[in-house]
Amino acid sequence: MSTTWNDISEGNEQPTHIFTTNDLYGDFEEIFEGTGYQRLTGKDTPGVDGRLPSFRGIPIQYDRDCGSGRMYFLNTNYLKLKMQNGMNFAKTPFREPANQMAKVAFIIVGLQLTTNNRRRQGVIYNLTA
Repeated sequence: MSTTWNDISEGNEQPTHIFTTNDLYGDFEEIFEGTGYQRLTGKDTPGVDGRLPSFRGIPIQYDRDCGSGRMYFLNTNYLKLKMQNGMNFAKTPFREPANQMAKVAFIIVGLQLTTNNRRRQGVIYNLTA
């Protein structure tokens, strides 16, 4: 984690979010709660709380869609959400379901997450518990 952090950081440019799998997140919770150590939270209120583990001041969060054994370091200053032309909440043609007095249409949107500085994003592979 330290090597990836240093590789994608430069001066004040540091990751803003860290995401990992639920299993790895659970391991961090055990480190903070299950080893007999008492840690203080860094969110303006002192107390023992393993629900928000952090690394160098950045909270580690879990997402069930993360790849197995991976940890993502993101700097949102270099991430942009682009909307695809023609897919800006466009609707499909209306359809009438059988045996119903209603019309149904879907609203679709095309989005793409892009970055303008890939060196500020990072991922660690093959992490195990």
